[in-house]
Amino acid sequence: MTVTRGAREDLTLDGLWDFTHAADGIARQAPVPMPWQAAFADLRQTSGRATYRRRFALPAGWAGRQVVLRFGAVSYFATVRVNGVELARHEGGWLPFEAVLPAALLRADNEVEVECLLPDGDPATAPGAPFSEIPHGKQSWYGPSGGIWQSVTLQSRDAAHLTHCAISASNDGTVLARLTASDAAQGLSATLSIPGAAPVTVTLGAQTEARLHVPQPALWSPDAPNLYTLTVDIAGRDVTTHSFGFRQIATRDGKLWLNGRPFYMLGALDQDDYPAGLATPPSLAFLEDQLRKAKALGLNTLRCHIKIPDPRYYEVADRLGMLIWTEIPNVAVFSADAARRMRETMEGILARDGNHPSICIWTLINEDWGTRLAEDPAHRAWIAAEYDWLKARDPSRLVVDTVTRLGDSARGAVLVAGSHGGVYAAWCAARAGVRAVLFNDAGLGRDRAGVAGLAWLERLG
Repeated sequence: MTVTRGAREDLTLDGLWDFTHAADGIARQAPVPMPWQAAFADLRQTSGRATYRRRFALPAGWAGRQVVLRFGAVSYFATVRVNGVELARHEGGWLPFEAVLPAALLRADNEVEVECLLPDGDPATAPGAPFSEIPHGKQSWYGPSGGIWQSVTLQSRDAAHLTHCAISASNDGTVLARLTASDAAQGLSATLSIPGAAPVTVTLGAQTEARLHVPQPALWSPDAPNLYTLTVDIAGRDVTTHSFGFRQIATRDGKLWLNGRPFYMLGALDQDDYPAGLATPPSLAFLEDQLRKAKALGLNTLRCHIKIPDPRYYEVADRLGMLIWTEIPNVAVFSADAARRMRETMEGILARDGNHPSICIWTLINEDWGTRLAEDPAHRAWIAAEYDWLKARDPSRLVVDTVTRLGDSARGAVLVAGSHGGVYAAWCAARAGVRAVLFNDAGLGRDRAGVAGLAWLERLG
């Protein structure tokens, strides 16, 4: 998570927006952030097209600054217009995007319009992007989730600014920062600093690497969630801070190892779905309370199930100490377009969330949702290639190819046994070899075979 300060200023656009849905054309006011299905009972099962509008005034002192609209997430397609001019189109219902507002377009009073489209089962609703081929997770179970479901912010910043900072931290204290800079920032100097480490100054290009060293770092774990802050100062014109931690997770001898010590993962499946807001959590305080209760139960891991949560979810897990197992939201029908969308989604997850020490595992496919791994060798080849790609992109985390039934590609460092019946769990444990085995969901102790699976797990080490 990146927290901005210094030369950047933010103005929230959360609150009530004018809203109409194409299904009925009724003029309403919708709370933002929140899926429209949560806001209106009569639209609870309605996908399709909706339009949000609201007005905003440009704060005094922003003249001459770059002004940008930032969206946390809009489901699923979004077209953004300001004062009637289209500025951005975005596909993907889970991740952030932004639109720069040209100075000549802005007035004292302005209108922003966001047109949203959530595909459904009718191919005519979104030609080329049916619901079955977009990453949707459990919307097929719990109902659709469309519209502006994360916060909207108006931000002013210097044209010379940092656009991304990816941090790799090794437990020996080495910190590698990969910086991406705006065009106007290239050629300027940037100073990177971490408390307890010697600062480093680099000259920015489009992408720049910098290394720092923290002597004897305090490691991050659920029991000791030690966090560090990297500050990037671009010639005093743009200052950003980035939270990270030193954490190592690995598998060896059939076990999980956290920071060089054997680790017993005790977790729960978290649907991350809320009675009032569906995909949108009620508040930061609610997320903190939820996590504290999970820790009080003795849990050290939450598996956020086939969805990408609000970024505050990870921030709380980092700060309070909870490992998070994150998964790509599944499709229902595998195709070339579906595969492309899942890859693009995972790229976006890495960009937004890659610095969080709490995230310990990525999952590519839940069970066999959207694929036919047992029957189709092309699907097995695809998931093996995706595993290799993701492990190369992010060697700091474990990768699970499929939270599994038949069709496991034998690539993943973790073999997940379960989730529906002990016979398969026992078979998985016997087959695992040196891979760590995790029993999942309802697979534990439901029958004698489940007990046998646990016994085999003990014998594996």
